[in-house]
Amino acid sequence: MSRRRPILNEPDQRYWRRRANRKVRKERLTRNLLRWSLVLLINGFVLVVLAYSTTRAVHGLTHSSEFALQRIEITGAQRTAPEAIRGRLAEYVGTNLFDLDLAQIGAVVLRNPWVREVKVRRVLPGTVRVSLSERQPAAMALIGEVAHIVDSTGYVIGPAGAGAIGKLPALVGLEELEDEALAAELRRGVELLRRLSQTSQQFTERISELDLSNHRLITVRTVTNGPALLLDPLRVERNVRAYLALEAELEGRAGALEYVDLRWEDRISVMPRATNQPS
Repeated sequence: MSRRRPILNEPDQRYWRRRANRKVRKERLTRNLLRWSLVLLINGFVLVVLAYSTTRAVHGLTHSSEFALQRIEITGAQRTAPEAIRGRLAEYVGTNLFDLDLAQIGAVVLRNPWVREVKVRRVLPGTVRVSLSERQPAAMALIGEVAHIVDSTGYVIGPAGAGAIGKLPALVGLEELEDEALAAELRRGVELLRRLSQTSQQFTERISELDLSNHRLITVRTVTNGPALLLDPLRVERNVRAYLALEAELEGRAGALEYVDLRWEDRISVMPRATNQPS
């Protein structure tokens, strides 16, 4: 039977190290600390010099008269007068280009109702370039007895000039509407025009008036003084295709008509136009 050896605690080896070895390690640690301290000090000095140089450079750029705004370029302006935009931005002329707030300049330009989007960029040494995207007229809307131009989103651009009247279809039946209700009806009107245009561009060009006063039907009148067309708001495409297919036949067989009701799926109703009899 073997005898177990007694388990002895391992001696603490710290007491085996020679004093000379401990001294070497301490000197090595001290040198490393000094070396890293010197590296950090040099790097800190370099950063301070760079920061100072950058600050001086920025100060020189932002205070140099060489980079003062002298010219405002306008691109993309067709319906918007460039001089009107330059007039709005006149207060910025002479300001250092690097001090200009381009977003603020863009906001000023967007106050013009014809401007839909704007991009502003600096062109050194002394120019700001303003690139416009303008709104496209889609219709006229009779609001408060004044004809206003609206774009394809229903946005009211402003009162229509004499040249626009007669060239754009008119949205009517808006007399009792205000604020959001009016805005919603304008959006509905231009969306109906878009759908009609996709069905037949030639027919849409003949439209003089779109009456939105009745939500159950849309009344369309044309520049040719033909009959009023009563359309189902949910099926305007089908209604217009049916009318165009029968237009010539209706004129030949029924004569002058007051209106043509196209809202029904399997039939068309017509109302002959009353004629004045000689006395």
